[in-house]
Amino acid sequence: MDLNPKRPIRKLMILVIISLIGLVAGYIMWNLYSAPGVNENITKIDKTPVVYVYKPVVSIGCSRVVWNNSEVHLSASTNIRSAGFQWTVYNKTVGTEQNLVYTFEPGTNTLLLKAVSGNDTAQDDAEIIVVNSTDDISAQIVTGSMINERVLITEFKGVQYYIDGVSAVLDGKDMGTIPQCRQMVFSGLFAG
Repeated sequence: MDLNPKRPIRKLMILVIISLIGLVAGYIMWNLYSAPGVNENITKIDKTPVVYVYKPVVSIGCSRVVWNNSEVHLSASTNIRSAGFQWTVYNKTVGTEQNLVYTFEPGTNTLLLKAVSGNDTAQDDAEIIVVNSTDDISAQIVTGSMINERVLITEFKGVQYYIDGVSAVLDGKDMGTIPQCRQMVFSGLFAG
């Protein structure tokens, strides 16, 4: 049996020193993360209200090519509540409802739409080109975003436009009419 009186005191001293080191480290850490101004960026949540900027918007879709003497059906899309609408062609009002059905004159017509409600005002415009023949109208198939995807686009005088009433037939199968203001996409087709 070891009766050396210094051994238990040595263990006790080591234990006291380790405890003191732990207390000092804890004190330093506490002060480091709770010092004035330091924890505001770490633990506090910013309670500043988020400000959303509201911008009134109205859209009548894309410019398009239509056939002579055909009615064009247009619809306004807007984020303005209870909006009043004014459709004009060459400064002449041609409609005041959200939807417009109108027969345009031959040639290029600039259509303007204004949507108004209180202080909210937005406007959009589009070209409506009225033609009598297929002269200057073309369609082509281009590669889509995928290697096996093809896109049918329509053009008037070399500029891409939605052309009313164009449909596609692929290998004798009717693929339908090009959706308004969009392109027709075919998948599963490889070059050649």
